[in-house]
Amino acid sequence: MYDNTYKFEQNSSGEASGADGADRNGLEPQEKPSGAPCFNNTEGPNIGGDEDESVQSFLELVYGVLFEPVKTLQKAARRPPLANALLLVTILGLAGMLMWLLTVSRVLTQAAESPAMVPLPSTAPLMVFGAVLIFLWGYIKWFSYSAFISLAAEMLGGLGSARKVAAVVGLSLIPTIFMVPVQMLNYYLASAALLGTTVLVVWIWVAALMVIGVREVHRLSTGRALLAVLSPVLVLVMFTGLLLAGLAAVAVSIFSGMNLPGYF
Repeated sequence: MYDNTYKFEQNSSGEASGADGADRNGLEPQEKPSGAPCFNNTEGPNIGGDEDESVQSFLELVYGVLFEPVKTLQKAARRPPLANALLLVTILGLAGMLMWLLTVSRVLTQAAESPAMVPLPSTAPLMVFGAVLIFLWGYIKWFSYSAFISLAAEMLGGLGSARKVAAVVGLSLIPTIFMVPVQMLNYYLASAALLGTTVLVVWIWVAALMVIGVREVHRLSTGRALLAVLSPVLVLVMFTGLLLAGLAAVAVSIFSGMNLPGYF
């Protein structure tokens, strides 16, 4: 009798201690998050990577676009260097304005030396106005072309922004700097073949860089990026064709109503 009572009490105390241990084991997983929160599931190492990546310097961009275009334009698509692109367009605008002044001054000098040329009034105000217009035209082309390409890329399923497109389009103009020494040579040598070949090669180079940049910004295929880059030219050609067709139709309608000799 005594033994059975003792065993019963021992079993009861053992079950109670086991229950306490189970309770403690059940509470331990709930107490750990409150004391040491873990953020591994909510924060990753790549979050904010674009913001942490430093913007490339001007010289790094020039070197990268000329010798490592894909890698450089990929970085520019993630972190667009818009200020450096603006600086580049400004430098190219100043170079274009200088070449325009040299070309116009040469033409005017040759015209003044011609004996059949009637003396002209001072052309200095006209040259200054033309130089300012040439300089501003660089910005107008940059903004309008970038906006048109960005719109075309979005219509083709792109996911980028106009700000990034403006940056990569500005960087893609870097090869045009090679046209300045060629134009200087043409100024003295008057070699139309050299100038024409250089212009063709440089603009093919620029178009290829724009395709890479638009592809990286808008996450498009190479074919769609090429279509977006060429879309302003295609629209211009289409508009010119429709305009010429309309003028031809008007001319035919006017002349068809006239009683011309030999017209039946």
